[in-house]
Amino acid sequence: MRVRVTLSRPAYSYLIALNPNGTIQFCAPVGGIVPNSPRPELDFPENLADYFGLTDGVGLQAFVVVASDRSLPAYESWKTQVPGGLAWSPVDREGF
Repeated sequence: MRVRVTLSRPAYSYLIALNPNGTIQFCAPVGGIVPNSPRPELDFPENLADYFGLTDGVGLQAFVVVASDRSLPAYESWKTQVPGGLAWSPVDREGF
């Protein structure tokens, strides 16, 4: 799977995967360091020959984009500032 996000205007951004097994996976930008300038798009994976594997079990796979007009801190620092932390758990439902 590939993810492409087109923003309404250039922004600093993160892409975070919420995996079916309940894990939270930082996807982009690579290394968790936000680029020095805002960008109008976010592509993941960056290399066009690569894909995001759906390998974390059966269930709901979601992606979250965090975008800001202001520069974002490194992801590890940012996530400690989220009140209550990032919350995600497996969705146990028939039909997935």
